[in-house]
Amino acid sequence: MQQFQRGDIWLVNLPQTKNSIQNGFARPVILVNNNKANLYSPVIHAVCLTSKNKNLLPTHVRVGAIESGLLRDSIACCEQTILLPKDKNTFIKKIGKCNSYIMSKINLALSVQFDLV
Repeated sequence: MQQFQRGDIWLVNLPQTKNSIQNGFARPVILVNNNKANLYSPVIHAVCLTSKNKNLLPTHVRVGAIESGLLRDSIACCEQTILLPKDKNTFIKKIGKCNSYIMSKINLALSVQFDLV
């Protein structure tokens, strides 16, 4: 059985959608559930990553390739959270982990997104 931890970076198959919603096969995401939810919930809450050059918003966090295990420097789009089912068709493989500094930035960006600050 797969182990999921907050801050893990996974390659996943995202649902196919249209418009500005992140989608596609084999896309990286950062897991943002607490670890109890990761253990017991049938779904995982994640933040989508993109390597495209974007205007930085208060909900964006830069994630460097070297410190995270990604192939390219990326941006965590904390305005694009997604629930993913825990199944082998969704989660392909773990590719890295965010350090505590990046996770503190993601926590702040999620707080901005959900108006908690």
